[in-house]
Amino acid sequence: MNPILAKAKNCDSCEVIAPSRSIGNYTSGSFARDVLSRALEIFTDSLVRLSNEHDLLIIEGAGSLSEINLNRFVVSNMQVERIAGQPVAARSYRQ
Repeated sequence: MNPILAKAKNCDSCEVIAPSRSIGNYTSGSFARDVLSRALEIFTDSLVRLSNEHDLLIIEGAGSLSEINLNRFVVSNMQVERIAGQPVAARSYRQ
């Protein structure tokens, strides 16, 4: 589940679907300013709705404790785990 979908319109703009309806067309600058600033609110609303509808949610996604490139506009799995009240798991898998 990704409640925010950025659907490319052309080389410098996209239509944003969140969570299941179009909320408008954005350029890269307006996307960062207007959409990503509300991303945690959108994720929280979706998480609450899904929690009410299902007994089990599996949270998985991008972002790790070592990624220093994540900024305040990037919603990582760690932020979603915190919203869900779950422990942030740092795991390393070897093959």
